[in-house]
Amino acid sequence: MNTQPVHITTRQVADRFGVNIATVRRWVNAGIVTPDVTTPGGHHRFTEVTIDALAAAHAAPRVDQRTARSA
Repeated sequence: MNTQPVHITTRQVADRFGVNIATVRRWVNAGIVTPDVTTPGGHHRFTEVTIDALAAAHAAPRVDQRTARSA
């Protein structure tokens, strides 16, 4: 039985979110998502758990500060 997590590439993350690979790299640089593994060559790998958490955070409703009013 294989208990090793499956890692997906930066390209696969970009494809899943419908964004450019450079966007995923910016997310990593900005701390929006943290890779589970960074290879010696600097390539990032992510687990499904990490990407699911990013998707959940990305889908969270956002308040438009321009139209939000204090009561």
